[in-house]
Amino acid sequence: MLDLQVFRHRHYESALDDWRPDVIGSWTVVAPLQMDEICVSVILSGVCERHPRLRLVLGESGIGWIPYILERLDDTYDERLADDLKLPLAPSAYFKRQMYATFQKDLHGVEAMLAGGGR
Repeated sequence: MLDLQVFRHRHYESALDDWRPDVIGSWTVVAPLQMDEICVSVILSGVCERHPRLRLVLGESGIGWIPYILERLDDTYDERLADDLKLPLAPSAYFKRQMYATFQKDLHGVEAMLAGGGR
């Protein structure tokens, strides 16, 4: 059984090749939001189901996007994917069991986490 912690930090090499403030600024604003695809891919591919002791940390990803993407993930799974993927748990349950996210400054995310009783 896999007993592993994985830390993922978004880094986009080509954006850093162009040091203009608008390019770096744009990338810095949206980079944390791109962690949603990594999160959803790991869950829907069955990695979390096959490796329940795996822990994934999304570094400096922010947390404000998490409630939205988990709601959308569960809804999309129920409406379109459940018959094919047949995951035993709701997709959001895998996130809650095995994934963590770090942030530097995310007032909306902290408020949502506290309101929802998150960790």
